[in-house]
Amino acid sequence: MIDVKRVIKNIKEYKDGIYYGPGSGYWSNLDKSKNRDYLKDLNALGSEKTVRKYFPEHEDAIFPLKRAGGMATLDICESDTILDAGCMWGALSVPLARAKADVIAVDQTEESLRLLKQRKLEERLENMHLVRANLKEINFHDGIFSKVIVNGVLEWLPEQGDIEVNNFIKGSRQLFTNVKKIFSKDTKERPIDEQRRFLKKLHASLNEEGCLYLAIENRYNIFYFLGLREEHCGIRFISLLPRFVQDRLSILLKGRRFRTWTHSKKELKELLYSAGFSRVEMFYAFPDYKEPDFILSEKRGMDFFRYNKSIGKKPVYKKVILRLIEEIIFRRLRCAFFAPSFIAHAYKK
Repeated sequence: MIDVKRVIKNIKEYKDGIYYGPGSGYWSNLDKSKNRDYLKDLNALGSEKTVRKYFPEHEDAIFPLKRAGGMATLDICESDTILDAGCMWGALSVPLARAKADVIAVDQTEESLRLLKQRKLEERLENMHLVRANLKEINFHDGIFSKVIVNGVLEWLPEQGDIEVNNFIKGSRQLFTNVKKIFSKDTKERPIDEQRRFLKKLHASLNEEGCLYLAIENRYNIFYFLGLREEHCGIRFISLLPRFVQDRLSILLKGRRFRTWTHSKKELKELLYSAGFSRVEMFYAFPDYKEPDFILSEKRGMDFFRYNKSIGKKPVYKKVILRLIEEIIFRRLRCAFFAPSFIAHAYKK
């Protein structure tokens, strides 16, 4: 069993099953009021019944093993010490702990960790350790992790303040005020620089044979070209635009700058290399990294592409269009550039 205080430099205290590090914050698919409501019943009902009672719409994002489908690209063993950075409700932390690896699950949202703590107790996962801390402020000892998991987190890192995702995507409708904001000076660090600094910290925390697992949406997802709303702000076509245009459009429509940067395959690899990683292997997840039907390796490109099962849930006319697009872009042209999302393995050496 690992000593968390020997893994994390700036642990402040341990209380009620959770370690507390620097900083705080809030990022959740649930509004704060709903998070407060379910905590009072959590111990009595248990994790699954609590979720079904208070937010059943997220049950499939918490418990099914399919959420951890990307973990199949890694070799997990009992000797691993793994950081799950931005663990939320434990969709990946729990399966990793079941595999007997030592797991450090870090999240800034207290309520999310309370649910994960209940899951830990129910499954007796003593090898999973919960840490509430802000990922921007937490510091790790060098060379401590064999694997680091950053699953749908890197793009959110540059955002500041508390985020209730549903309200965040809605944004501001005060057009006149938003127009004035367009001409205000941006004093914040560029999102990519914040992302790079975070990745450098993770690079230092890995041991010599260590691997970073990074899952993120593709900036040039083929379906964004067809009008699919951007995953993090809800604005159509925004990820396809130049960065300075993204910023101004987001201010105009949402009242805030566009800071949830995703990247193309080339941009993502360059970012990882600039953070110090020596080798990067890319994978393409369909329909996305969150619930992958299948994952293809960069080494074979689209050689083994097959149609997504999830397409069957859509209306007939959409099925036909999507099948045609997939046939042309992926099966015929074998163009990985437009894949929906990426999984990167970045190695320290």
